[in-house]
Amino acid sequence: MKNDLPRISVVTPSFNQGQFLEETILSVLGQDYPNVEYRVMDGGSTDGSAEIIRRYADRLAFWTSQPDGGQADAINKGWADSTGEILAYLNADDRYTPGAVSAVARLFQQHPEVGIVYGSCTSNLPDKETKHLYQPPEFSLKRLLLENFIPQPTVFIRRSVLDQVGFLDERLRYCLDYDLWLRCAVAGVQFRRLSGSALAHFRVWFGSKTSQDADGWVAERLLVLERAFSNQTAVGRIRIPKTYLEARSYVTVAYGVSLSGDLKSARRFLGKAFQATPAVLRDPQFFRVGASVLLGHRGSQMVRRAKWALSPNGNGFSKAPSAGRLSIPMGSLHLSGGVKVLVLIGNGMAGKGWQVTFPAPDYAATCPFPLDPRVRIRAISTGPRWLPFPIRKMAYYAKLSLSACAGSDICLANYYLTAYCAFFSRILRNRKAQIVWYLQAYEAGSHGLLADAGRFSRLVRYLLATLSYRLPIPVLCVSEWVKERIGRKDARVVNPPALDLRLFMPDGRGGRESDEIVVGTIGRQGATKGYADFLKAMERVPHASGLRVLVASPIAQEVSPPTGVESERIHARTEREMADFYRRCDIFVLSSRMEGFPLPPLEAMACGCAVVLTACGGVSEYARDGANCLVVPPGSPEKLAQAIHQLQENRPLRESLAREGKLTARRYGQEELVARFLEVLEAGGLLRNRRGVVS
Repeated sequence: MKNDLPRISVVTPSFNQGQFLEETILSVLGQDYPNVEYRVMDGGSTDGSAEIIRRYADRLAFWTSQPDGGQADAINKGWADSTGEILAYLNADDRYTPGAVSAVARLFQQHPEVGIVYGSCTSNLPDKETKHLYQPPEFSLKRLLLENFIPQPTVFIRRSVLDQVGFLDERLRYCLDYDLWLRCAVAGVQFRRLSGSALAHFRVWFGSKTSQDADGWVAERLLVLERAFSNQTAVGRIRIPKTYLEARSYVTVAYGVSLSGDLKSARRFLGKAFQATPAVLRDPQFFRVGASVLLGHRGSQMVRRAKWALSPNGNGFSKAPSAGRLSIPMGSLHLSGGVKVLVLIGNGMAGKGWQVTFPAPDYAATCPFPLDPRVRIRAISTGPRWLPFPIRKMAYYAKLSLSACAGSDICLANYYLTAYCAFFSRILRNRKAQIVWYLQAYEAGSHGLLADAGRFSRLVRYLLATLSYRLPIPVLCVSEWVKERIGRKDARVVNPPALDLRLFMPDGRGGRESDEIVVGTIGRQGATKGYADFLKAMERVPHASGLRVLVASPIAQEVSPPTGVESERIHARTEREMADFYRRCDIFVLSSRMEGFPLPPLEAMACGCAVVLTACGGVSEYARDGANCLVVPPGSPEKLAQAIHQLQENRPLRESLAREGKLTARRYGQEELVARFLEVLEAGGLLRNRRGVVS
């Protein structure tokens, strides 16, 4: 299978960027694409970079740490010695997002005529307070001559294209990527923008060379543009005054230096832009940057935090989403991974200026997770407490059918009953609202056929959930598995990177002298959770007397621990308590029978556990059997017992899985969640051009 896929060769040039280098390396090694060739070309760093690279040497095609002729020289050497038919370079302060390489490879395979692929990326401002999504436009040569709108970290290029136009110009220091794009464009190479998820993250920091030598950057950019305009065959009909191009260059660099607080230099470059041509006064960018610079440092901070973010190349601007109104109707606010993800989305959207409301029943309206103070919970009355619970539940959903979309621009349904309520609420109360259904599970199975209920009740739930998938509303799925099960080809997939990696991290316990192996699991009631399978598996594990079992549960005394082995029940209600639980475990077991995208295995991986899990659905997004975990069939206590015993007896395998698991978990930090969520909404046309919502 690997040999059928095009080889993609990635080169990382680096010099004294050890503070970022490991994160970059892990982002490449953590890709799920099986045919990646990775080379790291360090220019003889003195900051410990070589030691960082050496840790991963066995997974690299090649690495070196010796003086070179600069960035372009290092990249060209790496490309020349590589064997891939598709090439890319990733600077040592940038990183790929999970699945980026696979997405690019699919596009190249589907469109053999395409020579260069680029896409969206996120970028951070130097204060690291905010991340911004940059979505480049479709390719246009005229636009490229005006600004370098192509984010370099997202670019992948066929080797045949480089054979045609040549490698990077080693005489250039700042605009070597821009020069290559222009040479390809005037040579007639076909560019293709990859829509959908961000391919990379671009880091803006005070040490970047563009920020340190702005005058040199402007001069080199003008030289590159002069070369491009010399090709009259390609650009002869495009008329852009050279003075205007010069002015645009100065405006862009003025914004760049203003980010570092050097407002005096920024004003100087704005002055040079005006001197180049007064026509720059008609350019909106001139006034945006001027407002930031002329208001001083305080005004500059206000502008950059509230409205504008530097584009990934420092050559344009992307507008952050305006504040909108988001309603997230809940079946209940209870302690679960699904609710945690929704709370993270709500908190993140509130941080971006959105008005976020969680309608919830008054009998379950207390949020078990930290909630941003700007987020509002609207408790809907369900009647006196003495009413039978089924009656109160019916009253809640009846009221929600009228109010789910009330006062909102977007209503995020997240459960099949809330999807029905949102649908009717839109018809009855707010036809302008946009409904989006965020599916975190295959509810026809988990809440229907496998529910703890009578046969008739399970059948009714199954039918209601199945029919709800046919509602005429856009659907976002948490995994490809969920998308396949619901049968909606138009559904979009957005994985929930929702780990707080500041909490879920190892504590150095790997060096314990005790021979005792600690096995942990989460004990929850319900057939879908598979806890009964775990109990049966522990009865079948040979030499179980050498094991100690920890059973965590958010509800005290919810389940009984296994018998015949030393065990302990852990009452863990907070993420910190769960992180402490994982850190006590050598092996973590997930025995679920059906999950949309289970987070506990990733949390356990992040804390350094070796993980055994069942092929219960959405785990396929991150689980690689024998590489970062052991995968067994769901509902098979025998196979589960064998996997636990295998890790009990094989310490090197335990350590190998734990090591790879940590690399996997690092791809799912929660800081990316809201950016991905907004990105998928926008890519699907779900953010409309009306008050409060931008597209």
